Amino acid sequence: MMPRRDLLVVFVCLWWCPYGEVVLPVVDLSAEDAQDLLGSALSDIGATVVVGDGVEDLGGVLEATRSVFYEKTRNGSFIGRGGESGGSGLVEAKEGFAFEAGSPSNDDRLERAFGQLQKAARRVVALSGLEGCCSKDAEASALLRLFRYFPSDLGLERDVVGSAPHTDWGLLTFVVADAPGLEIFHENQWQPVAFHGPSLLLHAGDFMAMTKAAVRSPRHRVLVAPDRERFSLVFFYYPDSDALVPANHHSQEGLSLLQCQAADPTTCQGPTPPTFGELIKQKWQEVRR
Repeated sequence: MMPRRDLLVVFVCLWWCPYGEVVLPVVDLSAEDAQDLLGSALSDIGATVVVGDGVEDLGGVLEATRSVFYEKTRNGSFIGRGGESGGSGLVEAKEGFAFEAGSPSNDDRLERAFGQLQKAARRVVALSGLEGCCSKDAEASALLRLFRYFPSDLGLERDVVGSAPHTDWGLLTFVVADAPGLEIFHENQWQPVAFHGPSLLLHAGDFMAMTKAAVRSPRHRVLVAPDRERFSLVFFYYPDSDALVPANHHSQEGLSLLQCQAADPTTCQGPTPPTFGELIKQKWQEVRR
């Protein structure tokens, strides 16, 4: 009989698998050894599938996500197709909606998911020993974004991607998607993340990597298929707005939080803002197109 630890962490393939995919580890956040397993996953590739303390109905959440785009009455802040990009010269073939804590989504499934993801984020923060950076307005600044990725054949002149290569700015990110397309840069190459149905993915963010040197904030992108839409729900959990931006060092040179992502790099001149709240406002301005 396999040990419980082996049952909690599914086969990990951080090199090229037979089918050219990377299979992420699975960590049960409610397990006794969750702290060790999570730390190992976030220091190795920076991402993992989580169970045990997350969204209960992934299928229902994705159905609710699709309905937001298909129905005529919509709440939330709308991001039009091509309205933002994390990479210069790249068109992101997606549109989206953003919901902050307390903003109605008109769907109970999304409301429940928001609360469940906040709970899961608190669990990850506790397991990572980072409670000190999230005791004030972190809960209020959490952000839920829904994305609809369009097929790549749009007749556009410039290069088209789903999401340009980037790392996530905040503390941590949860992702649920209904189709493949996510790729992670690991071992000096882009590797597609294996997709066998909806699951709850956790990415470490830049702020976590800057706070804990052992953590890796994974560089990732989303590619779009030529003939299929892709829908995803993404939950961003940030530190308190007055949290000080940690001092930079050589291992953080590739973090998007510290790079200029503006279409015109000359607009990024000046020192890095001292607090995360000030810096994140600057980052949202940079990616607008």
